Amino acid sequence: MKKFLNIICLTAAFTLLFLHTDFSVSAKALDEDVIESGIYIGDVDVSGLTASEAMQKVTEYMDTIGEKKLTLNAMNNNTVVISMNDLEINWINTEIVQDAVKDLEHENLVIPMEYEVEKDAALKIISDKCKKYNVSAKDATLTREDGEFVIVPGQVGVVIDEEASADAIVSFVSDGWDGQDASIDLVVETDEPRGLEEDLAKVKDLLGSFTTDYSTSGSNRSGNVANGCSLINGSLLYPGDTFSVYEAVSPFTADNGYYMAGSYLNGLVVESLGGGICQVSTTLYNAILRAELTVKDRYNHSMIVTYVDPSAD
Repeated sequence: MKKFLNIICLTAAFTLLFLHTDFSVSAKALDEDVIESGIYIGDVDVSGLTASEAMQKVTEYMDTIGEKKLTLNAMNNNTVVISMNDLEINWINTEIVQDAVKDLEHENLVIPMEYEVEKDAALKIISDKCKKYNVSAKDATLTREDGEFVIVPGQVGVVIDEEASADAIVSFVSDGWDGQDASIDLVVETDEPRGLEEDLAKVKDLLGSFTTDYSTSGSNRSGNVANGCSLINGSLLYPGDTFSVYEAVSPFTADNGYYMAGSYLNGLVVESLGGGICQVSTTLYNAILRAELTVKDRYNHSMIVTYVDPSAD
């Protein structure tokens, strides 16, 4: 009986050992399933690799993909070269590694990689690096020669459509980019100038005028008044436009034609660059009132001026 029990125990132990050994072999075989010969993921040869080995190799390959160059073609032969890393590129179909391991039927197969880039990154690059190549339209203007208006034709502008260009970049990369250096034309649109010749030819009437006298001013103040007038003279406003005297005549620097002259500051007369320029804006203000145009902002002096009635400055 004891001998019989020993035989049973030995048989059970052998059976357990056999089962354990068979399970280990099966698990090891499953873990070491490898990709068939001649299989490529993008440009990466993953033949004979396990899933983890293939993933590591393709991940390393992505470092080189990020360094690939994309040339952005703006207008007038201007270009900007960026890298795919600048666009925050990602590999999105990572499941193809497992597909390659499971595919035991195909050899000499190239499985394409799919990429995506961030639209916000593309928009920032276009704004920061390409926007400077925009050529804004120049509206037609008028000059006065021998008492007559002369029309100066406008110029068509060309500007980058930032939103459409960013969409084009995103689509280019996601729609089968081959992983090589490439170039793409940015989307541009024309910027039409304002001012048709037949419309400008109708400008003949004087809407309003006003005159002030600065004949008693010193040479510096007189120079500032004349300089301010020259900076405003010839300004053409289209319907809906707003004109700022300050923006037209500033900055108040010697390089912009100004001299030191008396001006008001908190109830005191002080010497400053551009002293006297307020007489220019005051004269224009009164002409605008007579032309019945809308005044959006007005700032009076801190003291009474002598060249217009009180409250007319």
